[in-house]
Amino acid sequence: MIVYIGIFSCVLAYIAYTDIRFRRIGNIEVLLCLALVLAGYLIFGLKLNYIACIISFAIGLLLYRFSIIGAGDVKLLSVLILLVKNDSISGFLLLMSLLGALLAIIIIIFNCRKSGVPYGVAIAISFFVVLIYMN
Repeated sequence: MIVYIGIFSCVLAYIAYTDIRFRRIGNIEVLLCLALVLAGYLIFGLKLNYIACIISFAIGLLLYRFSIIGAGDVKLLSVLILLVKNDSISGFLLLMSLLGALLAIIIIIFNCRKSGVPYGVAIAISFFVVLIYMN
C-alpha cells in the first residue's frame, strides 16, 4: 500500500506542477489517475464511490459550462472522488475549498499574470490527505 500511495502522490505532484505552470490538466494524467483508482479497487479492495463521482461530474459540468472551473479540474475531481468514502466527502470538499481559496489569495497578492486558479493543486493535496487518512 505504501508503494501505491507513493506512485499516486508522484502523479498528483506532476498534475499540480502542470496546473501551476500551464494551467492545464491533461487527459493522460487523468486517465493515469483512473488507472490507479482501478488498481486500488482491484488489488487492495478499495471501495468505489460511484454516486459521488456522478454527482461531482454533473455539478462540475455545470460549473465548466459557465466557465467557473476548468474541464481538467472536473475530470480530476470526478476520478479521485471515486476513492473517497461517504463519511470523508465533506472533509475532502472543505479542505479542497479552503486550499482553493488560499491559492486564490496567493494569486491576488502576488499578482500572477496567468488567468485562473490552479484548482488541480487543491484537489490533489486534498485527495492526498484523504488517501493518507483512509489508510
